[in-house]
Amino acid sequence: MTVRELAEMYTQKFLEAVEALDIGPYDVLPKATDHIQEQIDMIVTLEQKGFVYRIDNDGMYMNTSKVEDYGKLARLDSQDLQA
Repeated sequence: MTVRELAEMYTQKFLEAVEALDIGPYDVLPKATDHIQEQIDMIVTLEQKGFVYRIDNDGMYMNTSKVEDYGKLARLDSQDLQA
């Protein structure tokens, strides 16, 4: 199975779930696989600004200490979070 075939399979599953949950309507449904270069560019910019860091052979990670209101959407109190 190609990457695009795998993405299409999960897109269909997502659309089925959206329909079952009666979510919508939406005007745009962008596919991440159609915007790989933009994602790479954004991560490079975030890295240059110090918002992400790289771990060799593992990937890029968000430096949550750089985000003043990290956890706001989940209603997390940053004082109660453990490193």
